[in-house]
Amino acid sequence: LSIGSIVALTSVVLALVTSSGFSPNEVILTMTGIMAGVGVAGLVGFVNGAAVAYFRVAPFIVTLATMGIAAGLALNLSGGTPIWGIPTFMTNVFGSGSIGRVPIVFIIMLFASVVMFILMNQTPLGRYFWAIGGNESAAILSGINSKKYTILAYVLCGCFAGFTGVLLTARVGSGEPVLGTGLMLQAMAAAVMGGTKVGGGEGNIPGVLLGAFFITLVGNVMNLANIGSYTQMFVLGSLLLFAIISDEILRK
Repeated sequence: LSIGSIVALTSVVLALVTSSGFSPNEVILTMTGIMAGVGVAGLVGFVNGAAVAYFRVAPFIVTLATMGIAAGLALNLSGGTPIWGIPTFMTNVFGSGSIGRVPIVFIIMLFASVVMFILMNQTPLGRYFWAIGGNESAAILSGINSKKYTILAYVLCGCFAGFTGVLLTARVGSGEPVLGTGLMLQAMAAAVMGGTKVGGGEGNIPGVLLGAFFITLVGNVMNLANIGSYTQMFVLGSLLLFAIISDEILRK
């Protein structure tokens, strides 16, 4: 639930670092800002994972709490207003850059998907994730360090959300304290529509990609049809509910 707020916090931290002008070199500014933003995002993920793994707090409650914390930090650090001064290098490369006719953002998305596909299907780490998600008690009896890998899963999630914040910040050209509004619902809908089981243990990377493309396609169609943002939220929520119900019916 904290994904959208992590994106906003990443955007604000990145903008604060890059707009400080501590270096005349835009490449150094950009890389430092990205590391700071993604590092903060990973830290929020660590807090989520530690609370779930060591204190056995329900993930829903933990991520709901950190959603508020991250959103509050983003608003306080920025004063509730956009932060300007993003390096031109960053906006040109990650915002509007392309190799030939292929946007760099699209290439990054494919690269990240391939890496995660290999990690989840071809490495012991991926098998540990599947095992913990499917049956944590059985995973522990099999010798898997459940706490360690649960925290790592949340840190990875936080870092990916952080890098999403980097790409969106480069696209809009400023640090926005409300940048991640709506991403939580979109991410959940894409995952569930892509075959990810809400309870854990089942899912696949290509399916989630297709789910994300479908959500984007629906959003673009509604934009072209001049459907308001409030109605779009209603439609997206309805699609998520339909996907969850359909998944449960099919499993039974």
